[in-house]
Parts: sequence; C-alpha cells; structure tokens
Amino acid sequence: MLISAKNHRVKELQKVDENQPHAFKIKGKNRFSLGAQKVSLTELIGPICKGDIIHIPSMGNWSLVDMIEYIIEQIGSSEVHLTSWAVSEKSVVTLLNLRNQGLISSLHCLFDTRLPSQSTAAWQLCDANIESLKLTKIHAKVVALKSETHAVCIVTTANLTENPRIERYVITESDSLYEYEMDWIIRSINNAKPFKA
Repeated sequence: MLISAKNHRVKELQKVDENQPHAFKIKGKNRFSLGAQKVSLTELIGPICKGDIIHIPSMGNWSLVDMIEYIIEQIGSSEVHLTSWAVSEKSVVTLLNLRNQGLISSLHCLFDTRLPSQSTAAWQLCDANIESLKLTKIHAKVVALKSETHAVCIVTTANLTENPRIERYVITESDSLYEYEMDWIIRSINNAKPFKA
C-alpha cells in the first residue's frame, strides 16, 4: 500500500503477500521495506546509497546491533554516536569487537541512568572500554555513523538489546542529519544542554 503525501489517503498499489519481503521507492530515494522471517538485511536493504531514506519494520528478525553492523559493512569503517534506553552485554561485545577490528573508528555512547542496575555486565563493559560515555535520563534510540564516503543515521524504536519484538527503523543517508544527530549527542555527553528553549 502506498500512502500519498499529498492527501494522506491510502491507495492500493499492488497486492503483496504479507509474509514475504517487499519494498518500493518514492521520489527515487525513499525506500519502504517490510522485514519477513529469515530475510537478511542484505536482501531487504541492499547497498546504502547517497540520499537514501529507508523505512523498515523489523518484524522481530534482527536487533539494532545487527543493523549497525550491516550498515558499517556497507559504508566502511565509521565513527559511531549512539543513544539507547536499554543495553545488553551481547550488543556491547559486538560493538567492541567491531571497534577492535577497525570497523568502528570511535564510539560515543549516551545511555540511560538505569544501565548499571539494568545490566551490570553491560555497564561494566561500557565503563571499562568506552571513553566517550554518558549516563542520563534518555529514551531516544539514535545511531549516527560517519565513514569516509557516507553519513548514515538510524532512528528507531529498538534498544541496543536482542529483542524478538517488532521494531521500527528509519535509515537516512545525509550529511546534515548526521551533523544534527551527532551534535546533540556529543553536547549531551559533554554535559551541555542539547536543546535550546
């Protein structure tokens, strides 16, 4: 189904099997995909191109760290700024492994204050291994990645955990959006107020 931006009415585009992945483009750069069981991110998303805006519900088939790893594989070694309300030990280990492999050049994290009590193991890994780390009251889940050739932002409902629930992702390749997201995350990490009234 296609939603017209002009009149917001839902129009029938074509019949699709709800259990199969499908995608379509609007205005050449927007892509809407539906994740289905056992469909890889490669099959669903493909390469990340300049100006892409990709909308995806996960259908519970992959996690935020899977998405981060996939995008880094597409765009190359990246500086990573990320926020999350919940964090798992497994996700932190994956991020640290990506950094050790040179796929993450720097890692800047803004996590919720409940992390030390929510996941002691994840907190201990973060505290010992991530230099640019701040705990604050946060519920936002944002990832900003910058490589030599691409700037990609992920805005999602998914926490940095393994979660079999349906989650929503919007992936945007945009230098200006990257600068915006990275700026408020870094200012928050540095104890500055990220937003002006």
